[in-house]
Amino acid sequence: VAAGSFGRADAVDTSEHLNIERGGGGKRAFGTVPSPRGTAGHLLLLLPWAPLVALHYRRRWLSAACLGLFAAGTVALILTYSRAAFIGYMVGVVIGLWLFVRWGYLSRRGLALCTLGAVVVGGAISPVVVSFIEKRPDNVRVREAQFLTTFEMIKDNLIMGVGPNNSASTQRRYKRDGTSGAAVTDATKISDIHPIHSQHLANLAETGLVGFALYAGFFFVVFRRAARLTRSSETLKRVAGGGLLIGGVALSVQFLADPIFEHAIYALLWFLCGVVWALGDRPDVPTLKPNRRLM
Repeated sequence: VAAGSFGRADAVDTSEHLNIERGGGGKRAFGTVPSPRGTAGHLLLLLPWAPLVALHYRRRWLSAACLGLFAAGTVALILTYSRAAFIGYMVGVVIGLWLFVRWGYLSRRGLALCTLGAVVVGGAISPVVVSFIEKRPDNVRVREAQFLTTFEMIKDNLIMGVGPNNSASTQRRYKRDGTSGAAVTDATKISDIHPIHSQHLANLAETGLVGFALYAGFFFVVFRRAARLTRSSETLKRVAGGGLLIGGVALSVQFLADPIFEHAIYALLWFLCGVVWALGDRPDVPTLKPNRRLM
């Protein structure tokens, strides 16, 4: 596994959190960051750019290469077994289809056919999806116990929060009956030694309503600018706006049920936000002419 400037993954391949099921049952995939969860977050931000470039540029070899990367990246995301990231991916697909209709690459009839195909395929693979969602049941129980504690923390520190990076230590003060830091069979009894498994809830608990409103408000403004750029007649602006809108919203969905500690994800997110902000917020020309229509 690569390390250094691309991330750190020291001894991750022997970590218990890579097990798909308790006691084994296979391993979760990961890349140059120290967790499958972080790998999935990177993929959510990067994957949308491949189909956007493939659609907006006419070189066949480039389109084929981008679509191949998108397919390989989708498989890699599934193999991380990150349920939150998978749900975020599906939300991103919906936003992408909506943009393709707006840009004229996909007609309303084509959208209806895509929806029908998704329903048929979804029904056919539903047993696999259910099995995917039900993996690692002990983790779900830990998160439920954490969320109950987090809600109490938020209620007691609603306005200003408990302070940045203080949620983990404060969580231990809210131990429930029978909880312990010792290794026990019941996973919920050691929930206080794990970070809150929701980045949004952790931010709210640490910064309170004031800090969370300012933090979330910034991304709302940038994502709104990205949405405006999707109406631009300039290819670069349209691709940049669509890439951040799809990837940013998908990552936000993952944040609902996953904590993100990998600084590289934040660095990439802030970089993309800076690119969109630098491109401006005027769509230039409201009417678009697609290079080609898919269906």
